[in-house]
Amino acid sequence: MSSKPPPDANPYAAPHVGSAEAYVPHHQGFHRGGTILALGICSAITALLTSSCFCCMPLGMMVFLATAAFAVPAVFMGHRDLADMRRGAMDIEGRGTTLAGLVLAYIALALILLQFIAGIALFIFAIMVDAPAS
Repeated sequence: MSSKPPPDANPYAAPHVGSAEAYVPHHQGFHRGGTILALGICSAITALLTSSCFCCMPLGMMVFLATAAFAVPAVFMGHRDLADMRRGAMDIEGRGTTLAGLVLAYIALALILLQFIAGIALFIFAIMVDAPAS
């Protein structure tokens, strides 16, 4: 008698022990950490570009809106994924990349908020300096 594998087993399959693929139970979803990190990086880069495009108003507004378009989805997706990870409904392996993308998105939102406030203050200062003395 020889020890043969069961007929339904694939003898050429790669071993599962130590494989590079992460095991995710069927009740858990895959994390979106890479997507959230990419959105966070793009929002941080466009937030830094907003400060250099401050002199040209149309270009500055386009970059400002692009920053919001990257940062807002990163914040919503990041918070949703972290909540799913806490509940056990999502793979916890991507927690670090999700947090990094979320932090970058918040930094980008803070930068464009500060730049928006600085732009309004600069506009008000220009009006006050240019006003005729009575």
